[in-house]
Amino acid sequence: MFKKLSVVVCAAALSLALFACGEGETKSANLNDVMSQISTQVSMGDMMDYTTEDLKGAFGIDAADIKQCVAKVASDGITADEVIMIEAVDSDAATRVFDQLTAHYQAKANENINYNPGQYAVIEKCSVEREGNFVTLFISPDAAKMTSAFQSALK
Repeated sequence: MFKKLSVVVCAAALSLALFACGEGETKSANLNDVMSQISTQVSMGDMMDYTTEDLKGAFGIDAADIKQCVAKVASDGITADEVIMIEAVDSDAATRVFDQLTAHYQAKANENINYNPGQYAVIEKCSVEREGNFVTLFISPDAAKMTSAFQSALK
């Protein structure tokens, strides 16, 4: 009886230790550094910077949900290019940000499908991605390079 109890206690202790190890592994990245890295790898064209406050009107994202962000949008009104990287304050906020960017992405695709088929072809190859509390939307012919730079920067 004592041996069985000892085995159960040891197994429980081991399980708790293993679960505790995984909790501290939240990823981090400085989004301004990621943007600098992306800028060295791809041609960005003429883009406007959006501030945290601009995101509410443009994408419906509440500033209170944002820990850090970098957002650039093509300024010519024709090109669909957007570079949006957001670190949300927590998981619930990340879900809200993801949902808002997904709705924006769908609206942008719907807007361009008939109006600008060339840009629609670019948009349909892109997507909103989430990694922990980070949410990204890269709309660009170079979206794969941008995604790769972002993934490389996560620690």
